[in-house]
Amino acid sequence: MLLAATVVGALARRGGDRSVLRTAGTMVLGSAVIYAVGVPYLAFSTGMSLSAAVAAGLVPFLLGDALKAALAMGALPAAWKLMGDRG
Repeated sequence: MLLAATVVGALARRGGDRSVLRTAGTMVLGSAVIYAVGVPYLAFSTGMSLSAAVAAGLVPFLLGDALKAALAMGALPAAWKLMGDRG
């Protein structure tokens, strides 16, 4: 999580949360970092095969992550636009 927060924070500082497409890319990259670390760790720590770890630690969360990303893709750029209009 710390690595994903660092990556997403760095992208946000560079405007990765200012438009719908940039927000989508930032969210996808953040989730990918979490899965890239978490799924192999799940496999290693439980003795699961990599395919079993993907089935247990990635697949069940994809829909929820997609919904969160969709909400963020609409909310963050709208919030920045609103804040820009006030300033």
